[in-house]
Amino acid sequence: MEVTYQINGPLTKSRRPCLWECGGFDGQIGTSTIITRSDGKRPVLIFTDKSKAAINGNQALVLVQKGFFLIKVIHNNDKFEISVQEIEAIKVNKTDAEIKVRQTNYFINEDWRKPLPDFLNDAVEVAKKKAQDEKCIKVYYANRKK
Repeated sequence: MEVTYQINGPLTKSRRPCLWECGGFDGQIGTSTIITRSDGKRPVLIFTDKSKAAINGNQALVLVQKGFFLIKVIHNNDKFEISVQEIEAIKVNKTDAEIKVRQTNYFINEDWRKPLPDFLNDAVEVAKKKAQDEKCIKVYYANRKK
């Protein structure tokens, strides 16, 4: 069964929808969110937060659109739980964007629910590394090049 839900994301000054690449490892549990384009390639980075507030938090603001993927990782006791989600729709409101996502795949107990598309392999590996980075403050996947 595929799960669909809504998340809210910020808007740029020109009202374009965004989400944060975020995460890191706090010594006990690690988490990360990596965003990819619909082909698995790196999305456009529009802002980087390198303040102390960004440690294990929001590090890279990226533009998103329908068809992009979110790779969400939880790392605990050397085990990974990974959710692959696809953006199905985006509604721009006055103050934010309502982003409808659908979980397309899930990894738990060393097994994918179904085969992972090859074009997402690199992003998944990067998301796992970010979830293991203690006091993470760097951008792992988003790209400044358009």
